[in-house]
Amino acid sequence: MDAEIGRLILATVLSFAAGAALALWLDRVRAGRSRSSRIRALRREVDENIARLGPLDGTARGFPQRIERRAYDAADDVDFSAALSAALAAAYVAGAAVNNNIDLVDRNLTAAGGALDFTTSAGQQADRHQKALSDGAIAAGRVAREAFEKARDELRKL
Repeated sequence: MDAEIGRLILATVLSFAAGAALALWLDRVRAGRSRSSRIRALRREVDENIARLGPLDGTARGFPQRIERRAYDAADDVDFSAALSAALAAAYVAGAAVNNNIDLVDRNLTAAGGALDFTTSAGQQADRHQKALSDGAIAAGRVAREAFEKARDELRKL
């Protein structure tokens, strides 16, 4: 009877240990899948942001669009190399500057109300101001695009 109870206890312990090991293995598999899916999403977002920022040479669509950062935020707990972390941080900081510049252009257009008389001194001054804001956004877009291209190059090394 004691041997039988001992075997039952041993079988229970082994079963529990096997179940715990399986659970641990499944957690690691899920974490690996989650990490790789977040990296894939980040790669897509970096590519999308490069497209949003437009060409470097100012041809075609020279004015940048706002960048996105959902995948970057979702991947904040993924351990990246120092070089990749620095490249991503630089890209998203530059992208935030683009978003801020676009906001300035939009606010200036809204404040002007679109009813300016460009034959007047005030209208010409407002036009120069709007052009300077737009040029600033385009320049920020070029800087951000270069930073995102560097981040894309680092991501390719994964």
